[in-house]
Amino acid sequence: MFNSKVFTASAILIINLTINPILAADVVSLSPEHRATFDSHIQALLSSHCFQCHGSERQKSGIRFDAFDMNKVSSVDVENLSFAREALSHQEMPPAEADNPLADSDRKILLDWFESALVDIAIQKRSLETQPQIRRLSKREYNHTLQDIFNAPADFHTLLPPDPISESGYDTGHSLLMVSQVDLKIYMESARIALDKFLHLEKG
Repeated sequence: MFNSKVFTASAILIINLTINPILAADVVSLSPEHRATFDSHIQALLSSHCFQCHGSERQKSGIRFDAFDMNKVSSVDVENLSFAREALSHQEMPPAEADNPLADSDRKILLDWFESALVDIAIQKRSLETQPQIRRLSKREYNHTLQDIFNAPADFHTLLPPDPISESGYDTGHSLLMVSQVDLKIYMESARIALDKFLHLEKG
């Protein structure tokens, strides 16, 4: 047995809202300026001072810099760049016992590049990110959903007011399909009717 109130509430939440999230791209490309600086200065410094611990043969802390692809910067790359920036700023990388110490001038070059690259990545990700768009189901969608879920051939949408139509002639426009308190009461009532028909069919 199940609690009919919980079932009804769950059904309302599931069938009456459609969520269309547009997520931020996980992979971005560094700007041409950052790629040029990487090719001319940064890659050589990383090769001389970082690849020994973070290269193909050894990946200290699970971090590898020799395979960094500037055209496909992922969230993992961002974490690695942030780690490198922090380690460089605290003079923890390269380690004090390194055979090839990093000069202060070169450390500044690396730090400046890491910081500006991280800002560049953050700006790109933010520009590609939009808030999830949430709308209720249209009257037509809502009716079909109730029929499918409860296997009850009935017109549950007759209680609902007409849906607004967009300029393109569609009844599914996000900006038009809002939910008022009156709408919620009508949706709850139609859901109860659907549930009653479903329980009646189950008993029969």
